[in-house]
Amino acid sequence: MPATCVETHDHAVQFYESDDFLCNSVAQFLAEGLAAAEPLILIATDEHTAGIRARLLDHGYDLDRVQSTGQLMHMDARETLALFMREGMPDAQLFASTVGRVVGERLQAHRSRTVRAYGEMVNVLWAEGNAAGAIRLEELWNELGEQHTFSLLCAYAMANFYRVNDAEYFDRICSQHSRVIPTERSELVTADAAAREISQLQQRMVALESALGQAREEVERAQRVKSDFLAVMSHELRTPLNAILGYDELLEQEVSGPTTETQKVYIGRIRDGAEDLMQLIDQVLSLARIEAGDHEILLEMTNVADVVTDAVTRMEPAAAARRLQIEAVVPAERVKCFTDTGKLRQILLNLLSNAVKFTMRGAITVNLNATEDAITISVCDTGPGIGALDQDRIFEPFVQLDASATRRFGGTGAGLSVSRDFARLLGGDVTVASERDVGSIFTLCLPTRAFPYLHSNTV
Repeated sequence: MPATCVETHDHAVQFYESDDFLCNSVAQFLAEGLAAAEPLILIATDEHTAGIRARLLDHGYDLDRVQSTGQLMHMDARETLALFMREGMPDAQLFASTVGRVVGERLQAHRSRTVRAYGEMVNVLWAEGNAAGAIRLEELWNELGEQHTFSLLCAYAMANFYRVNDAEYFDRICSQHSRVIPTERSELVTADAAAREISQLQQRMVALESALGQAREEVERAQRVKSDFLAVMSHELRTPLNAILGYDELLEQEVSGPTTETQKVYIGRIRDGAEDLMQLIDQVLSLARIEAGDHEILLEMTNVADVVTDAVTRMEPAAAARRLQIEAVVPAERVKCFTDTGKLRQILLNLLSNAVKFTMRGAITVNLNATEDAITISVCDTGPGIGALDQDRIFEPFVQLDASATRRFGGTGAGLSVSRDFARLLGGDVTVASERDVGSIFTLCLPTRAFPYLHSNTV
């Protein structure tokens, strides 16, 4: 039997093929409310009330006893309908003064934030052939939900979905609900088996779409929480790191007095470690901003050759420390590109930092080439190379090909992910070509002119 656990403001519809299945579902729905000490409203026909009563006993609850305590109110579906139906259609004012009043009184009497209700009235109207009345009643339930907090379960018998035009009404019924609960599988074969099979397939499709929508919302909500957390933590970590770098600079300048050669070495290591950590934090913060969709793009005419040369110059000390050669091969003339200079520089620094980190011997070369439409910047290294199966994985956030506790190289694994995301924000991409024990070539490709959609993000 499918789960019928609901949440506040939930308006679920249960399709059913047998009365026994319906009674089981409603009993479970009510038992969950009884366990949560929620006030309940049961609006059912006499024949289904008897089945629900029997199934509630299986959950350890006696319907009459629960009614006597005041936690559950039972109303006859047909008698309740008669109170607010006028000329074959539910009257909004009468519905509010009858059913709406009952819901409000239950909430107030029990001082509860929510009430749980099962309403069979829509199925009574549907079984009578009053499809328009059933849909209007569903709308009135939704309007009532704007005034009172309640969880509602309605039900429809699949046996009544056999007319040719039922498919249209089926979609309209499902659209009125926040959740569709699948029916059981009937083995009965009737003259209308084909039509019923179509209705069953439609119902299951809508149920899956509803579940998929809820799952997508949960994933998006979790993604937002994660992004917000990363952004806050990254910001909070920057403050003490800036203080460390500030005091390190004061010590380096000997503001408080002279330092020994050994102390200068220690001070340099503190600075290097703090700067490395700051870079990692910036990468995490960039990922959070990208995922949150709030990265600013500042477009300007840029001389790419100058940016490439500057990035290589910045990496020269790190390369020299590892006894690596590093050089930039750029055209003599200006290479113009309308892009975000800061993000371009960050992409190059990330690619160069990776190249220096993973290259044990040899050289790193940056080649800049330009055509009328595109600019390519290739960072070539003589490192260990990357296997074909791993070349896509390295662009995933926080992926380390060597994730063991004894791995040789540090870092979060965010640099390449940030670089590719930045490149795509700018209308380009970052790709890799690599061979084991030979080296890797990471290539950044950018359009020389900004794509039209970039202008909407320009600040």
